[in-house]
Amino acid sequence: MKKVILAFDSYKNCRRANAICQMAAEILRTECRMEGILCPLSDGGEGFVDALLSRSGSRIDCPVHDPLGRPGIARAGIIPDGGTVVEMASASGLELLKKSERNALVTSTFGFGELLKTLIQTYHRRNFLVGIGGSATVDGGMGMLQALGWRFFDGEEREIPIFAGGQALREIRRIDGTGALPELKDCRFQIASDVTNRLYGPDGAARVFGPQKGATREAVEILECGLQNFAAVTAVGERPGDGAAGGVGYALRVYCNGEIYSGANLVLDAIGFDALLDSADLVLTGEGRSDAQTLHGKLCSVVAARAAGKNVPCILISGAIEEPEKLVQFFDQLEEVTPYGTPPEVAIREFPRFFETALKRVARDLTTERKVPSI
Repeated sequence: MKKVILAFDSYKNCRRANAICQMAAEILRTECRMEGILCPLSDGGEGFVDALLSRSGSRIDCPVHDPLGRPGIARAGIIPDGGTVVEMASASGLELLKKSERNALVTSTFGFGELLKTLIQTYHRRNFLVGIGGSATVDGGMGMLQALGWRFFDGEEREIPIFAGGQALREIRRIDGTGALPELKDCRFQIASDVTNRLYGPDGAARVFGPQKGATREAVEILECGLQNFAAVTAVGERPGDGAAGGVGYALRVYCNGEIYSGANLVLDAIGFDALLDSADLVLTGEGRSDAQTLHGKLCSVVAARAAGKNVPCILISGAIEEPEKLVQFFDQLEEVTPYGTPPEVAIREFPRFFETALKRVARDLTTERKVPSI
């Protein structure tokens, strides 16, 4: 029986990667008797923990507060090499809020800091793989740092309260780290992020990510001023990548000695993807939308490159495909899930049916004489 690696990313607003892989495995089994090797992927956002635990490992659920201070549960995991996988989206993510609740002026990363604190103090974890995609915040990581023991003060020496949100960044005049967790000095944070945005400026966290997190034009300017002030008080210059997760990239790097890595490569290395390729005949990958940006280090293109290095054909099956003339140079076949002209709300509602139809087309190609990748 032919073996097919199912290396799908999440299809945003439709299905998470693990559900996509399960759907694909069942279709391939019934349509063309091929064995699907489930390999759900994430580059640091929703589903990051599930992706890294897909081969082996154990999950930990921790009580936290969501971006608005409500009680919730965040997920983490322990992988065989002893690393601890942490998913910011499950503690401080957009997925936890209704669209009407998005407001980057008031959302906080405090819950994400609670998650780290619990893992460090209760579970005695020290080596972290951190996915920071899908956040609902632009607070520069201030809330996270407060949960880890830092204290922030305004010009009148009043302590800035937890859950003050990004709007409070402008008020910071002094930062006290004497109460920071002493265990942090022994911790290592590998940050999965393909974001190169800076902390502030034209391509900074507020201007680029603020609007999708509920920031109005006026709020973006408030957040921009706040992030500049935070960096000035910290007195450490910012770098590309610091704007990830509304500035959490900066806070983890400067205050916790974190290092940013390619999210795609970090995940693929952690799950032993190259070893899986040694026994595979084909790779299927895909995401919600693929275009020329996919080729700039995004998951699907990295999957295709690694497959090519082992002479394993790779088919891209994405919700929408734009600029196919560029993508076809890197994938052996392209398959678009959503029929042309379908309204977005219909594409989301009917996704399972559209995806099944697309997979069946690929399955038929693999079992007929049509020109398809040689397996």
